[in-house]
Amino acid sequence: QEVELTVQTGHTASLNDVVFSPFDDFVATAGNDNKVVVWDFESGKQYKVLLGHEDVVHQLCFHPDNEILISSSADSTIKFWEYQTGDLKESLKLDFHPYSVKFNDSGDKIYVVGEKAVILSYPDLKIESISLSPKKYFSTVEVTSDEKYMLLGGKEEHLGYLLDLQSLTLVKKFTHPILN
Repeated sequence: QEVELTVQTGHTASLNDVVFSPFDDFVATAGNDNKVVVWDFESGKQYKVLLGHEDVVHQLCFHPDNEILISSSADSTIKFWEYQTGDLKESLKLDFHPYSVKFNDSGDKIYVVGEKAVILSYPDLKIESISLSPKKYFSTVEVTSDEKYMLLGGKEEHLGYLLDLQSLTLVKKFTHPILN
């Protein structure tokens, strides 16, 4: 019987996010060690380690077609990974620190929040800025399935915001933080 030895390094610091792939075959983790690690869900084994961020990786999101994984980092970048091969497809440098990233259901938009809030078209990555500015930073974003509303907030913000996405206007402020 042949014995195979594999070293699974995983993360060397605490985790910030864990997400399932659209078909539930992989799990990806983001860490304070600047790494993204992709795990085979069924076996529990480390599948790929995605290196390239120069600072803490905050959040991850899979594209609905299961081919791309995006990561947001304190290095002011969003990276686009072909996670099954481990290849970095693209890196987008922003003029702010992004915390949360989320694809819409059809995969043609990415909602990015942090020290600012923007909407990126995908795959061309054109930026549409949102005029709502946080007191400190937004750390979570959610969008309704019909893409009419976006909810922004975070622990450090101490407020929550409901935004109409058609007019990009503020509908309501909540007096409690919205936590992810």
